[in-house]
Amino acid sequence: MKVTIVSSVPVFPVIGGNRARILEFSKAMRELGHEIQFIYLPLRRQHIDLEAHEQFFGGDNFNHLHNGGVLGSICQWLRGELRSKLRNALQQYLGLRGWYYSTLDGSYNPGWSIQIRRLVKDADVAIVEYVFNTRAFEGFLPGVLRVLDTHDAFAERHLTYAKKGLRNGYWISLRAEEEARGLLRADRVMAIQESEATLFREQLAHSERKPDVIVISHFPSIKNRICDYSKNDVAVFVGSDNPANRQALVNFTLNILPLIRMKIPGFRLLVAGRISDFARSFDDVECLGFVDDAGEVYREAPLSINPMLTGTGIAIKLLEAMSHGVPSVTTQTGARGFPSCYQVGNIVVEDEDCVSFADAVIRLCSDERLRSEMGAACHEAAQAWRSGQLRSLQECLES
Repeated sequence: MKVTIVSSVPVFPVIGGNRARILEFSKAMRELGHEIQFIYLPLRRQHIDLEAHEQFFGGDNFNHLHNGGVLGSICQWLRGELRSKLRNALQQYLGLRGWYYSTLDGSYNPGWSIQIRRLVKDADVAIVEYVFNTRAFEGFLPGVLRVLDTHDAFAERHLTYAKKGLRNGYWISLRAEEEARGLLRADRVMAIQESEATLFREQLAHSERKPDVIVISHFPSIKNRICDYSKNDVAVFVGSDNPANRQALVNFTLNILPLIRMKIPGFRLLVAGRISDFARSFDDVECLGFVDDAGEVYREAPLSINPMLTGTGIAIKLLEAMSHGVPSVTTQTGARGFPSCYQVGNIVVEDEDCVSFADAVIRLCSDERLRSEMGAACHEAAQAWRSGQLRSLQECLES
């Protein structure tokens, strides 16, 4: 089948969890035998590698939409960026509750639907990334299967972050009725985890026409398992630069790291990914910056930490470590959405239990054999997880 993905988030460079999801999602569809077309919506100014997109999707199957010349680009900047920044500033400094919310189509350029209509005449399936881009379904002919890849639940999203002290880390928050309006534009809705699927079904409970809500999570690319677990007294934190990761790193360095170094004075913490720029302000942390191959990091530190205190969706960093056969010490928030059968090979502790987190790191840092055994278990769990997601995706596209 010809599957068209419409996204305001580019894939390359892969510098965030949402980009990694779309990349592995595309690979999974290719593995199932489908042809992929990618349409990029220039919603905001962000780093995009056009050449890498053309190489991966093919020149004929990668389409970069435009905003309509200089005037259109200015209007899109006002619509997609300036208004958002003003809203965040007002709600932060004036405490205006209504300014926490975005409108469903507030950043969507109506001209995109016209451009999409010209590009997708042979599409069998339309997949739109994020509920706030669902107006893009207007560009597809009747009879095309419309699938929404939600990535996350955005209804009242700011409340989850505000409870953890992050008033501006939620990105976008919608009123529940606005999110439901976007869900109703699809024939099928892909939720990342069961709790979100339940929420979406509740939002749609009183609608006459209900799209199917299906749980399809991330597709970790299974790597060769790390074979050398001999490096003791070292762990790695991998992440993009966002408020939730910053909070996790601050909490770890202030409240957990000193407990570890009381028992292991020479303990090394490596930090990789774009969060490294933030981490450079901390003493005794080794910052590696952005890395193209996470395997290089895990070979230097065959133990991952995932001390998240805030977050929604599935933690891709946990799946990434598992796909390399690297065990993790994680908070419950960091393991959100993972059924217990897939948590094997990782140690899960309560979010605020710094002592237990430190004890788990100390235990794994000092035991090469345990790291190897747990690494084998989580590598096997990652393979089982991916196989299950592939089956669910095939059923979603063909049933």
